[in-house]
Amino acid sequence: MHMPKDTGRWHVATWIAIVSLEVVFFSLWTVSIACAAEPLEPTKYISFSRNVTSALDKAGCNLGACHGNQRGKGGFQLSLRGEAPHEDFNSLLHGELGRRVDRLVPEQSLILLKGKGAIAHEGGTRFTESSPAYQALFAWLKAGAPAPSSEDVLPTNLQVLPEQTVFGAGESKVQLTVIANWPNGTSTDVTSMAIYEPLDPSIKVSANGLLEPTRRGTVGLIVRYLGVQKSLPLFFSAKDIASPTTTLSASTWIDEPIVARLASIGAQSASQATDDVLVRRLYIDLAGRLPTATEAQAFVQSNREDKYSELVDRLLASPEFVLYWTLKWSDVLRCDEKVLDPEGVKHFGDWLRQAVADAKPTDQFVRELLTSTGSTYSNPPTNFYRALRDPQTRGEAVARVFLGYRMQCAQCHNHPFDQWTQADYYSWASVFSGVDYEIKSNDRKDDLDKNEFRGEQIVLVKEVNLQKHPRNGQKMPPKVLEREANSLTNATDPRIDIANWLTANTNKQFARAQVNWIFFHLMGRGLVDPVDDFRSTNPPSHPELLDEMAQRWIDHQFDLRWMVREIVNSQAYKLSSTPSPETPQDEAFFGYRVVRRHAAEILADAQSDVLGVHLPFDQQPAGTRAIALRAGQREQRYLKSAGDAFLGAFGKPQRLTACECERSNDLSLSQVFQLMQGESVEKRIRDNKGRIRRLAERDEPLNDLISELYWTALSRPPTEIELQQATDAITAAGSKRQGLEDLTWALLNSQEFLLHH
Repeated sequence: MHMPKDTGRWHVATWIAIVSLEVVFFSLWTVSIACAAEPLEPTKYISFSRNVTSALDKAGCNLGACHGNQRGKGGFQLSLRGEAPHEDFNSLLHGELGRRVDRLVPEQSLILLKGKGAIAHEGGTRFTESSPAYQALFAWLKAGAPAPSSEDVLPTNLQVLPEQTVFGAGESKVQLTVIANWPNGTSTDVTSMAIYEPLDPSIKVSANGLLEPTRRGTVGLIVRYLGVQKSLPLFFSAKDIASPTTTLSASTWIDEPIVARLASIGAQSASQATDDVLVRRLYIDLAGRLPTATEAQAFVQSNREDKYSELVDRLLASPEFVLYWTLKWSDVLRCDEKVLDPEGVKHFGDWLRQAVADAKPTDQFVRELLTSTGSTYSNPPTNFYRALRDPQTRGEAVARVFLGYRMQCAQCHNHPFDQWTQADYYSWASVFSGVDYEIKSNDRKDDLDKNEFRGEQIVLVKEVNLQKHPRNGQKMPPKVLEREANSLTNATDPRIDIANWLTANTNKQFARAQVNWIFFHLMGRGLVDPVDDFRSTNPPSHPELLDEMAQRWIDHQFDLRWMVREIVNSQAYKLSSTPSPETPQDEAFFGYRVVRRHAAEILADAQSDVLGVHLPFDQQPAGTRAIALRAGQREQRYLKSAGDAFLGAFGKPQRLTACECERSNDLSLSQVFQLMQGESVEKRIRDNKGRIRRLAERDEPLNDLISELYWTALSRPPTEIELQQATDAITAAGSKRQGLEDLTWALLNSQEFLLHH
């Protein structure tokens, strides 16, 4: 045999040949191992997703706190909740020189030994040899550890049995059965492999789905399997449910589903609120202010049968309704001086007010916002984009405000509690990637703050800049937020397609999100709560009511006032905030009025109305009402006036995000100082131009003066006991004025004044 002169090349060629033979041998060995494995049961389908992903899910290995972390744990990284099976396969088979898997002796695989605690494992024992998770992994290893393939289909949905959601006093435990339905029409019992995640710490649930609540009432549970999730709102009654009854009458279409749900658990609603409570509630919810003493007395003392509906119509037509509901839009659309500058805030605020005043249909209103271009001064809707400086922020804001979706989780990984993937997120962001800005000038006050803008800007549309998927680098074409959506046709400005799709009569999600937002502001809680968190694992409390509201609102051309009128005319809206012993102590049933603290602006104006002296606000004319302020709350370092400090203490948002959650109703020590020891309150109570001085100078019976104060502050007369106590306190104070000042201070600090009943 002739030996080549170039022996180096000969050695390389020989090495390649030997390696090739080893690869062939290894492949044949793998096949032999697979063939030698014990025959699988015909009903068991071995696949990476059903065996490996589900087992790692069940054991908790691919959660964010473990190997599903962005950087993995202990050198072993898995995708979060198995969202990238091919990457997980590579980590298992090829990571750490393939030491995690032993296909020759499957039971010696590191993934099994560590999982069952046979060798040291920081995560501890995750399963036993008899557990379904171990058996699923072992079966996959015995089958030759097949890679993920196109045949690894995922379930279409989950069915959880029993289907009942209400359980009587004798039912203290519930065994759940979980059925996975597959695209080919088959079903599989996956009870032992499903994951059970309590939404309430009072729930005990076993790995095999035995549920045991430790308290009676509403409990929540999420059941998931291979990326499909189902939320279970369950009610465990403290009594046997024999004859469902409720005191709430189903007098309107809104009441019918609420009455039916209360009846299903054998519960009663609270009684209807009294007239003095209702008149105060309507003025606050529709006009953003307290009724005057005269207005409250006129309503309470009227015998007209239509007095309630007449007042509703009058308030809906009032200028205050425009101011108050503009304030609500301004919060979520980020009408703030820091990013828009004072001139932009003025133009945008005026445009919002005019839209509410003109009863502009909400679908038209949203289309004008989403497709706006031009000067932020001469075309005010463009200020919506001025506050959102990148495609991701724009996409998240549009999804949150107009569809009720929280997309931000999908920026880094597939959404763990919803259907949205990273691909969905970046395709949606691509829709808004062509928006750009021509900055005419920027005379910012703080050179270190790059988010501050002062000066006119031109919002324009340039070439769409497709956003890259961070996992694979693929450029994602613009798509609507639908699971089987196609790319958009308008390559120049896909926002136009999006605006038309989003506001179309056929897009029920837009209508559902908007009516839920309106319902939240009037009822104190949304049918979906929080209002911007629509997802499969956070279902509506009354899904049939939400769908009915959405469809009727579409039929009435997206009319805000029509929807408000329907809600406040319902019996559910008119309920007392004091539940009866038979009323479920759960806000989601709407069996009683949800009590909440007044919004900062309402409380500030209410104080001013009672005292007859307005709070001063920075850079605003004297007498400006808090609900009329266009901009968000200023930063603490810029607060100079008593009015701005008051609003800051009581949770007026800075409008840094497009989220209702930024407005705070929490209690704090600073609020106590503002109310009880605040200089502005004390000073205005003693102000010589205020109401208390004028009352003290009037030559009228003390009972009449006390009664007027009660009607002004609480929209009702004093009870006999309150009248006597107030008379005694004023008499003992030494002077009528001092006594009236003390009474006023007590009323302003009472729960009845501070809370919205």
